[in-house]
Amino acid sequence: MVYDCVSLEDFKDIISKGKTIVKFTSPRSTSCKFISLYYKMFERRYRSLKYAQVDIEEISEVRTLVDVYAVPSFYCFSDGKLVSYMIGGNASKLDEFLHRHAII
Repeated sequence: MVYDCVSLEDFKDIISKGKTIVKFTSPRSTSCKFISLYYKMFERRYRSLKYAQVDIEEISEVRTLVDVYAVPSFYCFSDGKLVSYMIGGNASKLDEFLHRHAII
């Protein structure tokens, strides 16, 4: 299940426990729309991770807090702390990114 963050507090709560992958997205971005299909597919493949997404146009406080400067971006948090991130809509690179964090 991909959680939709609706507020800054919601975002902080979702990333606070466990390993969470957050997709930062914008409804205007065609790359974001394209990679969404893969994001849902990878969610089923890497079940040890939690998944969330943030619309940076709706929750700008999160974008500022995490310093997101491009979409789509994928950030890995472990118990609320940023571990790593990936920028771009390349499905094979996203697969590698998720695989690396699912195993660690």
